[in-house]
Amino acid sequence: MRKTRTRFEQESVRRLTTDQKAYAFDGYFHYSGKWLIEKNQDLVHSVEFSLNPDFIGTKQRRHAALSGSSSLVLSAQEKDNVGVIRHHFLEWQR
Repeated sequence: MRKTRTRFEQESVRRLTTDQKAYAFDGYFHYSGKWLIEKNQDLVHSVEFSLNPDFIGTKQRRHAALSGSSSLVLSAQEKDNVGVIRHHFLEWQR
């Protein structure tokens, strides 16, 4: 989730404009499902639910690394439509 997401002050997302919905979509991402850790310390999710419907039924591989005594960092790289490689990471803290 983008740290700087602004609130819409609406009781229902059904009252948002198309632009507001697009802004919310661009600032948030999630998926969930069963997962396993492979011997090389990669974490692989079998996606069952996702904000992006194209993720459903896929396997998402993330490198898992412990950082210090209280953090887990999941990371991955992706190439965008023009060939630029982006590095994503998510840090969980206990």
